[in-house]
Amino acid sequence: MALPRPLTPAVAGAEVLAAGDGDVVAAEAVAAVAGVEAVAVDKVVGGGKFMKVLLAVEGDRVAAHFGHAPSFLIAEIEDGKVKRTEFVPNPGHKPGFLPAYFSQMGITHVIAGGMGPRAQELFQAHGITTILGVQGAVEEVIQAFCDNRLVPGPSLCDHGQKGTHGGCGGRCGGHSS
Repeated sequence: MALPRPLTPAVAGAEVLAAGDGDVVAAEAVAAVAGVEAVAVDKVVGGGKFMKVLLAVEGDRVAAHFGHAPSFLIAEIEDGKVKRTEFVPNPGHKPGFLPAYFSQMGITHVIAGGMGPRAQELFQAHGITTILGVQGAVEEVIQAFCDNRLVPGPSLCDHGQKGTHGGCGGRCGGHSS
């Protein structure tokens, strides 16, 4: 499987991307309808605020289920601009492994469509912020994050009870037929 194409200069901060097909929209509009607030990205003027953001990816889109994403994009962001990106394959979906693995890599934030509650707890225990319910093209999502206009939603895969993937309607890819 081919990895998504590299991010364009627009995402690296050369210019602001316009919202594409409506997957990522202005935070104010979504917040007004959904009753939620945009995720604020801490920016310190002149302070060199640095974040290392991990996006679960499938093709050129944010993956619906974090643990089953074929690959991840790591974006190093400084002062609201993407400075470096790297794609890494998913090293495997083993309970508890990914939060520790990505913590050792210095990840500060994780963006995905969905994630189970135990994984969310483990990321939190490692000091990593999870941003879930995100859908759309990877480039638009990372730009929205940098621009303080990324709007999270409910996790697309809540794992239901007793480890089933209830609530995701099969969108997370974690079901066996």
